Amino acid sequence: MTTTISRRRLLRRAIAGSSVAAVAPGLAGSSSFARASVSPSVPCSTSGSAPSDVIAPAIRNLNLNVAGNRSLRGHTRVPIAMHYGLPPVMTALKEEVCEVFVIGGGASAVLQAGAVAAMANKPFWLQLVGTGITATFALHFAAVLSHATWPAVNCHQLYVHPLIKPSITVANGTAAIPERPGLGVDLDEDAMAKYRIEPQARQPDPPETLMAVYWPTGGVNYYAFKTQYWDDFRSGRLPIFVKGVRFEAIENNGSREWKDLQDRTRKETVFSKHRIL
Repeated sequence: MTTTISRRRLLRRAIAGSSVAAVAPGLAGSSSFARASVSPSVPCSTSGSAPSDVIAPAIRNLNLNVAGNRSLRGHTRVPIAMHYGLPPVMTALKEEVCEVFVIGGGASAVLQAGAVAAMANKPFWLQLVGTGITATFALHFAAVLSHATWPAVNCHQLYVHPLIKPSITVANGTAAIPERPGLGVDLDEDAMAKYRIEPQARQPDPPETLMAVYWPTGGVNYYAFKTQYWDDFRSGRLPIFVKGVRFEAIENNGSREWKDLQDRTRKETVFSKHRIL
């Protein structure tokens, strides 16, 4: 079993004074990876957040912190993966800030990055997220890129329909490369017609969602949309991690208080010094 650890998670564990765990990249949630890649064989306001004694300086430009990433690597035997290009690839290779790259993008970018990784003998995983069409596209990259040997991230299994036929069959962590011309699969025209939608300005959110970030001081941030807390964390308005913080979804209990709070959070992030629900 081979595992990988993200820099953010390792830093959060270090801050919390706990031991390092193997996780996948991301701000929230963790997952271990097996070496089973898809291969040829293949009062309330928006400005407020947490209280000032909770807000720590946000970790900006984490990927560009070369010295910090090199230090993290020196504190764990678990391989660390970094997205290709952050920091610049020659810096990442020269300073040895990671063992593994994460490569994604368009066809030319993926091929170019894969070639550089091969010359540097640096393994990577492909991260091309989409339906079965995108996943099939990724299969062909895996067939020709020698160092795409770590687990591929495609997420095609999360979609209602793969939009291709036949669908991709994964067995023992691998999938066969289609050998027919083009993508090597047929587009499911009926499914594409069924699920076709008009372009939207933003991703729709569930109509009745209420989420909360509980701070160890007792303060709470309430959100209706995931993009709200993403914006808070990414912008630096909230710290990446504080020991004792927790995140929960608040179920609709049918009360007027729940509905009123949810209506408020749909308009703006709500911060309260005390728990409301």
